[in-house]
Amino acid sequence: MRKSLIISLLFIILTSTYSVAQKTYADSIKKAVRIDAQKFRLNATDFKKFRDGSISKNSDLFKPYSTVSVPQFLKDSTYVSAYRNATYLKTLKRRTAGHHVLIWGTAIVMAPTIVFLAL
Repeated sequence: MRKSLIISLLFIILTSTYSVAQKTYADSIKKAVRIDAQKFRLNATDFKKFRDGSISKNSDLFKPYSTVSVPQFLKDSTYVSAYRNATYLKTLKRRTAGHHVLIWGTAIVMAPTIVFLAL
């Protein structure tokens, strides 16, 4: 009886030290940042300045404002830094209309040319 109790106690201690639980607070912040960053968009003049390189990642343009989903997170430094990072990366991936016209125009011109040359 005593031997099985000691073995089961050791088993519980060993398994509990290796189990990792998620932190719900960090997950809720990441989810809120993801939702709020989807709504973010720089206006045309600020986007031109960003493309020129005069706006950095730490600019006030990437700060969260009162329009976020949970206003209490505005006081949380983890949320603010994650929001700045997410909006900066979103703006970095943003393309201009000329980029899309160039890509699609090239595809529309090249596809029939390739088909014509293959015949």
